[in-house]
Amino acid sequence: MSNLALLRLILLLSAITTCCCAVFSRKDMDATVPQIIASNGYPIEKHRVKTEDGYILQMHRIPAGKRSARRSNTYGGKGKRAVLIVHGLLGSSGDFVIMGPRNSLSYILADAGYDVWLGNLRGNMYTTHQNLTRNDPAFWDYSFHEHGKYDAPAMIDKVLNVTGLSKIFYIGYSMGTTTFFTMMSQKPEYNDKLIAFVALAPAVYIDNMKEISVFFLKSMDIATTLRQRGMLAVGLKQDIMDLVAENFCTAKNPDQDVCMRFIYAIVGEDYEQHNWVCNINYN
Repeated sequence: MSNLALLRLILLLSAITTCCCAVFSRKDMDATVPQIIASNGYPIEKHRVKTEDGYILQMHRIPAGKRSARRSNTYGGKGKRAVLIVHGLLGSSGDFVIMGPRNSLSYILADAGYDVWLGNLRGNMYTTHQNLTRNDPAFWDYSFHEHGKYDAPAMIDKVLNVTGLSKIFYIGYSMGTTTFFTMMSQKPEYNDKLIAFVALAPAVYIDNMKEISVFFLKSMDIATTLRQRGMLAVGLKQDIMDLVAENFCTAKNPDQDVCMRFIYAIVGEDYEQHNWVCNINYN
């Protein structure tokens, strides 16, 4: 496979990974994470976090459950525990709300009495920079190292400062766990700021991964190929992502299985756990 052909495959995969459900509505596709949370009847707050190296991260807070009587800024009171949830590769805070109140981790925790904070790592649509634009190559000059050294500590400190708590829970999914492990290797003092760490699909080494997508990624220098073609980030424009989803990933589309095969090529096959009837949001 030529580098160009492989690049096209990677870009298609990166777009289709957003299509984790079979049925979506135009309303949900166009909504932001705060809008989706509010539409489900939960309180929502947006918080901005500035990292040491100038990135600005937007965090989404669900301070109480849908039926909670607490509707003030004192959610972090006695007995209230806060949890920070950090997404995986190509993800965002939206990953933890798209399955709805009955199945999304953020809603379940909020209804169980937790003060839920959804983080966003540099690079997704909810992050910017104080000096750089997304068209500046320097904006994209980072790796898992910066996620762990700057982003995670900044988000943890934000939660502690707003709530007044001394310790919180940290839940990471995939790259969100990589971020945690990196943070602890760089700033082990953050152990004292956490009650517990929960690693969902922890990712540190990929030697044992069998998915075909990982084989392709190992076979070439992705970063060099992208730079040679003037591409700063792996991803597609929103309208293209919408087009791909509508033509391959809806329940009534005969080609829906093609969509699922692309997804499973990256994350592994698990038909039993796949939700075929939920709404989807790409943001």
